[in-house]
Amino acid sequence: MVDLWIAHYYQRRVAHLRKKTRNPRKFYNHRRALYCIRCDYLAEFPSIPLFNGREFETMFRVSKSRFERILQDFAAVSTDFYKHRLPDDKGYTVSFEAKVLLPLKTLAFGVPSHTFRDYFQLSSSQARLCCQKFHTTMISVYLSEYLRLPTAADVKSVLKLHKEKHKVKGMMGSLDCMHCLLRSIASRNRPLGVIDRLV
Repeated sequence: MVDLWIAHYYQRRVAHLRKKTRNPRKFYNHRRALYCIRCDYLAEFPSIPLFNGREFETMFRVSKSRFERILQDFAAVSTDFYKHRLPDDKGYTVSFEAKVLLPLKTLAFGVPSHTFRDYFQLSSSQARLCCQKFHTTMISVYLSEYLRLPTAADVKSVLKLHKEKHKVKGMMGSLDCMHCLLRSIASRNRPLGVIDRLV
């Protein structure tokens, strides 16, 4: 009888602890997130967005026109993730704009995907999924245009542009992109190779 009582006590205790440690389900307000995104970044005439032009470029490290092109290209892709879905029973689903802006912002700041989930109203797993889908979609959409190996004509044009801009012959694959002048003459106070100034 005592053994049965102890077993029953431990079962109740374990069930109580499981209920206590389980996080309650969070509901995200996707409608508010879309409203904030449109007010802050994507507002059109007559209202002016809070972060427009240069501020948008500073925030996402991409110009607004380039972002709009990415939106158009992603909308044309036939993946179900970026297709517009009907709202669920609770209200709205994650907006198309949030699915694209979250990965851009995390890439721009170099932070984990869950960092801006409070602004975009996403769970950690949904934010991670947005970044993964953004990565695979970017590769599938822009592979042939931007992510291919350079041709001989591409290399010639890049070297020509480098020479025009910096007045020095460039080398593909070198670290000469720092564009700094090194003092090649050693003096008593300065060792050889001290950087004088950045160009």
